Amino acid sequence: MRNKQPLDNITINLTLFKVSKTYRIPIFDESFDFCAFMGESGLAKIYYFIFQHFSKFTNANHSCPYQHDIIYYGIDNERFLSEIPAPKGNYILQMRVAIYKKWKVIVKFFAVQH
Repeated sequence: MRNKQPLDNITINLTLFKVSKTYRIPIFDESFDFCAFMGESGLAKIYYFIFQHFSKFTNANHSCPYQHDIIYYGIDNERFLSEIPAPKGNYILQMRVAIYKKWKVIVKFFAVQH
């Protein structure tokens, strides 16, 4: 279903989990206003670090409003996680996207830190 109005109210929730055979521990769980972030590039360093990797694989690389479909092409999970200073193990980075305060998309990235 396409959105006919310009998108200018986008919230993103990022959660990083460390995974084992019996549990999934959230290490990081934060939400932020994507439009404010794109308008002020220095808003938060962790979001900027993560967005650097995503911006290479999407057309969501300008400030709001978005008047076109947002396309996501994928990401190199292993390379992305290798740049995060984290202990060895399995991880999931979950990104949820809300448009006008309704959750529309959930994307999960699975990676192993060696």
